[in-house]
Formats: sequence, structure tokens, C-alpha cells
Amino acid sequence: MNFNRENLHGPKEPIQQDLDFESKENFVAHALVADDEEGIRSLLVENLKSKGFTVDVVPSAQQAIYDSVKQDYDIFLLDVSMGNMGVNGIDAGVIIHSNPKNIGKPIIFLSSSNVKKEAARLGAVSFEKPASLIEVASKAQDMVKIHRAGHES
Repeated sequence: MNFNRENLHGPKEPIQQDLDFESKENFVAHALVADDEEGIRSLLVENLKSKGFTVDVVPSAQQAIYDSVKQDYDIFLLDVSMGNMGVNGIDAGVIIHSNPKNIGKPIIFLSSSNVKKEAARLGAVSFEKPASLIEVASKAQDMVKIHRAGHES
């Protein structure tokens, strides 16, 4: 087989893309992941990066609250049951949303139990572990796009 530009890089003509949503190449967002399980954090980072996110990770709700004050994020992914220091992900979400710069920003709660009522009260979404982390990353991307569309006017 002969290899040429067409074989290696695809057709020279641009492929028509759905213009209603940003493509991965155009989508850039900053996410904060707070989870006390290293494995979950690593997998979330990998999946979020594949969707165009830059990601900061922290091991506790307290650190998530601190970082949300000093840094700007487009979305927060918080484990509900982080087993340290008495503040859980729901508490962190409430505190994060109380900062004027974070009001209304998307939050995704990750939990081993059903916290849909608490999540809905905050305008957040919850996923029960073990959740598909690819699905979580896709939902995060959709939530940021919707949030941005609502703030463009």
C-alpha cells in the first residue's frame, strides 16, 4: 500500500460538524475534582481531559472549598462521602455556590448512595458510584455548555 497525505491524515476537505455544540477542539473548560479515592480521581481526570477540560484535583471537600475561592472553575465534581474532616461534598457544594462568582455554576455529585434530592436542591446532578466515568465526563461537558449558553446574553 502506498502511503500519502490522504492515507495518513484523512481527506483534505474539512468535515462538516454540528454547529450547535462546540467540538472537542473548540471546547475548553476548567474543572475541579474532589474525591478522596486516588483511582476515581485519576479516571475522572483522564475522561474529562478527553472532553477538552483542564482539571485540578483535590483529596478533600475542604480543599475544594479553598480552591474554589482562589481559582475560577467552570464545573465542580464532588464526591459526597469524603471520609475526612467532617465536611462532605454536599456541604462543599453549598459553600462553593455561596460565593458570588460560583452561583449557578454546574456541580456533579458522585456518591455511593442516592443523593438526588440534595443535588436537585442545589441545581446539581448526581451519579451513583460505580458510575460510568465516560458518562460523567460527557454530562460535565453538556452542563458547562448549557451554563455558558445561558450566560452569553
